[in-house]
Amino acid sequence: MQDQQRFEYQGRTRKEIGTSWDPERLKLPHLPAIFDRIANRKAFDNPVNLTSQFSTAAQVPQGIIVSPHAQDASFITPEGMYIEDLPIKFPQTDYRIPQIIWDSYGDLLKREIELERMINPHLDDQYIYLTIQQSIVKKDDTHRPSGVHIDGFQKASIIPQPVQHQMSICNMLPTKFYAAPLTGNPAQMQKKEIFNALAQACQGITPYRPPAYTLHLLNAYCPHEPDTAPADGFRTFIRFSASSIPFMGQDNTRNDLFTYNWDAQTKRDFYKSITKPGL
Repeated sequence: MQDQQRFEYQGRTRKEIGTSWDPERLKLPHLPAIFDRIANRKAFDNPVNLTSQFSTAAQVPQGIIVSPHAQDASFITPEGMYIEDLPIKFPQTDYRIPQIIWDSYGDLLKREIELERMINPHLDDQYIYLTIQQSIVKKDDTHRPSGVHIDGFQKASIIPQPVQHQMSICNMLPTKFYAAPLTGNPAQMQKKEIFNALAQACQGITPYRPPAYTLHLLNAYCPHEPDTAPADGFRTFIRFSASSIPFMGQDNTRNDLFTYNWDAQTKRDFYKSITKPGL
């Protein structure tokens, strides 16, 4: 791929932040845009534990609340930190970040929050989620669930919401992204059919891998998949997700600095509120 093409596809991803979901955009090639390179790598190359102090972000900026909580210890595994889509901001709230996370990733979170304020016109009305996964990746295995996919697909039955986007970073084994446009009419395809078509479109295309330790922006039009490890290695993966639709999976990590409940009735009520009239 020529640099000019890559810059075009990355620029397309950047320009779509704040726009409403349009599945027709899947028919255009996209790649993640590189935002920054991280200098403090200690919390990436070493397992975080209960006493880690890898961050140099001593001062907490305005709009961010950092607080210890009894649940902090539950974020630590024998291999390091693991949280999956932990909510750190709700609509019309400040950021609320557990102390144990800030102590090791405060530098990175400050930068991500600054960038989010710069690029996201819907930030005040959105949810922000944080994923951190540290573990040994065995040879011939993947760190994250395998398979080509996109994050933030929206069903045709709902009123189009702002396109979900993420900022991601890792220390090794970068995610594989494909400038692979969807073929076919997405308006006539179900989610599974779209994912299968994207996986087929990616076959034979040389993947783009963002350099390690770089913070990169992707959106819901960027097909990607985890890479397979050529040898055993310690990997840290971090994802910062912005969405107008709450993530209500029961397996998502809870943040007890907020009071909330995603029961079945709450889910039904929310999706009813964004369903197109007459459906």
